[in-house]
Amino acid sequence: MNYRTVGAVLAMAALLFLLSFPRDYLDLYLADSRLFPRPVVGVGLTSVATAAVVGASVSFWRGGRWRALLALGLAGGLAVGFTWGFRYLLWITFGVNGVAGVSPQVVTLVQWTGSCIAGSLGLGLASLRVDKPHHLLIHVATVLVAVLLSDGLVQHLGIDGRMMSQALYYQTVEIEVHEPLDDPELLYGLKPGSRLGGVGPWGIREVIVNRWGARARDYPQARTEGVRRVLVFGGSTLYGAGVDNRDTTPAQLERLLNRSHPTEVWNFGVCAYNTAQAARLASLKLAELKPDLIVLMITNTGRRAFMGGPTHQDADNRPYFEANPSLYLENFPPTALSEEMHLGLLEYSGLFRAWSAWQRVYTDPDTTYADRSDRRLVAALERAAAASGTPVLYVLAPSRGSEIGPLDLGVSADRWLDLAESGREGDYTQAHPSPAILGEYAQRMVPMVTAALGSQ
Repeated sequence: MNYRTVGAVLAMAALLFLLSFPRDYLDLYLADSRLFPRPVVGVGLTSVATAAVVGASVSFWRGGRWRALLALGLAGGLAVGFTWGFRYLLWITFGVNGVAGVSPQVVTLVQWTGSCIAGSLGLGLASLRVDKPHHLLIHVATVLVAVLLSDGLVQHLGIDGRMMSQALYYQTVEIEVHEPLDDPELLYGLKPGSRLGGVGPWGIREVIVNRWGARARDYPQARTEGVRRVLVFGGSTLYGAGVDNRDTTPAQLERLLNRSHPTEVWNFGVCAYNTAQAARLASLKLAELKPDLIVLMITNTGRRAFMGGPTHQDADNRPYFEANPSLYLENFPPTALSEEMHLGLLEYSGLFRAWSAWQRVYTDPDTTYADRSDRRLVAALERAAAASGTPVLYVLAPSRGSEIGPLDLGVSADRWLDLAESGREGDYTQAHPSPAILGEYAQRMVPMVTAALGSQ
């Protein structure tokens, strides 16, 4: 029997026992000092001490004192780094009060597995010999296995999805009449047949959504002879957040147009919709409702919003990203890598998704990729409308401040109306203005809409 082996094993057991009390106090002290994330579930620094002592004791048996000290530092440092990173992921994902829906046994297994790998790497690095290349290959393979295991566990525990959800943009205005949708371009929309009442900023107001998902009267799907049909799409300015159904811009536009010719104006405005979402919804409703005219009001810029609120904000949105990879680039654009490599890692690596989401929790991505989605879905709408012979008009809401023009979306200037007025600021340019200002928008739109309807 090798006395060094017996001595190393006994020393390891004794050291782990002796360290049990100071180790626990050290764990709490580091957490209270905000130097180390507090353990949510699972073991504390026991796994770190085990990794360090195992690496040191085996190295002492195989290579002597200095290699043992080197292995102690390497194994312990790697184990500390792994434990800190894993706890931080759990903390930022699930909070400090527990890991709801995650088995403590799974978390404990992950911590012990990571520490065992850290101990093995520390031991291997301490005994690494440059004259034996196969040693290096073994270490590289160990690191790759550790990364793949970590990636799989991040996905299994849902850490990447929870972190992504914390970095997304959510719609929370009048959510009672909104609902999530399966469409990976729309993400959510108005809930058909829903209602909402109460006091708004300008008095009592009622929101009524018809069976087709429009904030309008319950028109029949079949066209009425002699009645023109206009479908209007946009964000919360068009929807009319805070005002009654009859005070929205489409409702007031309908009353103005009816003075000369019977007209239906369907309000498909949805709170927080950007141009891409509005154009996608217009393409879908074009075939379903066969309008005489489509009007797209451009309001919100940047990435698409997801359905928010207490019921939906913690939902797993990964299926949307899997079905529509452009959402990855809208929300987590590349920084150093090429677009192709960045998108590939986002699609297949849970660790990379978690890291990208962590980067974006406190920063809002630029609009480069959101603008690309706007142009792509507007182009799709233009093709569908041209095939059916339906004209499409574009109205820029004053809240956008004339920051874009028709060339930005690839449409002709004669179908573009900028509602901004020189010298008109304040209430006129609010995202959710009063009924009177919404009426002004409708009046400004009448000549262009009338000309488009009359030219058919």
